Amino acid sequence: MPSKKGGLSREFIEPHWSRYDGSFTVFILGTWEVFVNKLAIACACIFGVAMGAGGTATLQAQSKASAYFVTETLEVSDQAGFMKAIQDANPLHKAHGGRYLVLGGKIAALHGEPPKRLTIVAFETFEQANNWLRSAEYAPIDTAVQKVAKTRSFIIEGVAP
Repeated sequence: MPSKKGGLSREFIEPHWSRYDGSFTVFILGTWEVFVNKLAIACACIFGVAMGAGGTATLQAQSKASAYFVTETLEVSDQAGFMKAIQDANPLHKAHGGRYLVLGGKIAALHGEPPKRLTIVAFETFEQANNWLRSAEYAPIDTAVQKVAKTRSFIIEGVAP
C-alpha cells in the first residue's frame, strides 16, 4: 500500500508510452524510500571510488624516490673559508632543485666520535643530486672546501618522507 504524507503519494513511478498500441502505462518501481536508499548507496560507491583513487595517487607520490647529499665534516682548518664555500654552494644547489635539511647544528653522539659538522641537502631525484655534484659550477666550491676542511661526502637514494 503506498504511503501518504501531506496528501502526496510517496511512490516512485515511471510513465511509459507503449510503442505498439499507443496506450499509456504507469510502472510502479517502488516506494520513495527505496529509491532514496538506492541513490544513497550509489553515491557512497562513487565517493568510495573517488577516495580510493585519491589515496592511490597519494601513496604513489610518497613512494617517489628522492636523494640526499650528505657531507660529514671531520676537521676545519679555516672557518672563514669554510663558511664562504657554504654560502657559495647555497644558490647553486637551489638552482639544481636542492634544499637544506640539515646545515650544522648540535650533534649528539650515540656511538663513536661525532662529526664536527653535518650537512644534508635533499633533491627530488638521484640524477638531480648527481648532476649538481658533477657540475662545472660545483667543482671550484668542492676544491675550496677540500683546502679548508677534511670532509666525507656522498649521495644516498631514499624515499621521500
